[in-house]
Amino acid sequence: MNGYKHPQGQVFYRSMGKEHPRIVRAEGVYLYDADGKRYLDGSGGAIVVNAGHGVSKIVEALAEQAGQAAYLHASTFTSSALEDYSQALAEIVPLPDPKFYYLTSGSEATEAALKLARQIHLERGDKTRHLVISRWMSYHGLSMGAMAVSGKDSLRAPYLPLMRDMPHIPPPYCYRCPFGLEIESCQLACANQLEKEILECGPENISAFIAEPISGATLGA
Repeated sequence: MNGYKHPQGQVFYRSMGKEHPRIVRAEGVYLYDADGKRYLDGSGGAIVVNAGHGVSKIVEALAEQAGQAAYLHASTFTSSALEDYSQALAEIVPLPDPKFYYLTSGSEATEAALKLARQIHLERGDKTRHLVISRWMSYHGLSMGAMAVSGKDSLRAPYLPLMRDMPHIPPPYCYRCPFGLEIESCQLACANQLEKEILECGPENISAFIAEPISGATLGA
């Protein structure tokens, strides 16, 4: 490849053809590399460091838990940190008696949600319910199941032969309406399209509908 410079070290980077600054410390909204250059971490990584970097209370809590136990298998054990956090979370989540199932990434959470929906239908005896309707111009992750319900063509295209694809409907995108309508007179055509898709697929085959409450990087941001 013309102009390709292999990065130093043995890391298989997501983008192999560019330099990756080595971050040596972080504080608040800023990252600092080995050369002293400062970067504004405008999105908190992938929106996973919302409280900022180097918050002493968080650092101390992480160190305390690591000193007690680095890992506990969830199928067998629990911990005070897990139970206390879940109780605090339950007090602010607007659901009656909520239960929390913790995972390590958004893609993993999507996969678990798809499987949970299917499992619920099987337990109810609805064995035909297996289709999950989603929206075009959406993003739900990069694992195979998550890509099947995502709606970003450039991410999906290379892997379409490997996945069990799912039905998609146009997004509610008033700025460039996929139906060519105006918001004042559209009669919520995008919502009606969901009903149409359910009827076309057969209501008895629908397991779930997945959608971003606020469209993210693939559409709005």
